[in-house]
Amino acid sequence: MNKRGFVFFQITVVLIAVFFLCTYYFFVDRTFTCVADVNFIVNKNNESIKLDSDYDFVLKPNNKATMHINGTLIFNDKRYELNRTYFIEYTRKHNSLYYEMLIVNKDKHKLDNTPDELFEAYFMAQNISIPFYLKVSKIRNNLYLTEGLKRTYFTCLRS
Repeated sequence: MNKRGFVFFQITVVLIAVFFLCTYYFFVDRTFTCVADVNFIVNKNNESIKLDSDYDFVLKPNNKATMHINGTLIFNDKRYELNRTYFIEYTRKHNSLYYEMLIVNKDKHKLDNTPDELFEAYFMAQNISIPFYLKVSKIRNNLYLTEGLKRTYFTCLRS
């Protein structure tokens, strides 16, 4: 191979490598991280429950996700602190808009004094080990909507 052919070969190899790196970067699933400022008020049976918290939602390409929740919950004029992380496994069919989610575990910080039954009954899509469906839709730029089959959970900003 002459010098000109060798240079052409090197340029071709570099272009192929750049093509594959760009394809990987733009088309292979990456970690999706978004944050939400969540404020809910639930009125039921003459009782009021107020949630004011930050949600950090991380959807990883290895079919694992986490939801960290930090804030306060007020029930019957009693204030509770929230600081917990839910660990989730998920699957998604190629043509489906929905993720099938399964909460597999949770970790509560020692400062979290919110009763699990209270928080999970009113503000969680589902309890641990029971699957539920989640759809993440882009609204515009970095703003996303997360919703289940029957209700919207929260909107979040991708970070």
